[in-house]
Amino acid sequence: PDFVALARAFGWNAHRVEHRDQLDQALQKCLDSVGPYFLDVQVVAEENCFPMIPAGRGHHEVLLAKDRLYEEHSAEAPRATTGVQT
Repeated sequence: PDFVALARAFGWNAHRVEHRDQLDQALQKCLDSVGPYFLDVQVVAEENCFPMIPAGRGHHEVLLAKDRLYEEHSAEAPRATTGVQT
């Protein structure tokens, strides 16, 4: 489906990015826009999009990059406390 046309039909600003060199300008336009904005970024079907949860894994095993697990990232950050003891 043409999601850009659909977004525009609902009165949103929308743009399609088909090449990597268009992304920075499109993101800036999106951030500078007032109101809802739909950005359709085309990627190669074989390319991984991060963050992602690998098939068969739980949400706590999210990959932030090809070589970095969420658990590794969260171990570096200070833990928030809720005041509730478990």
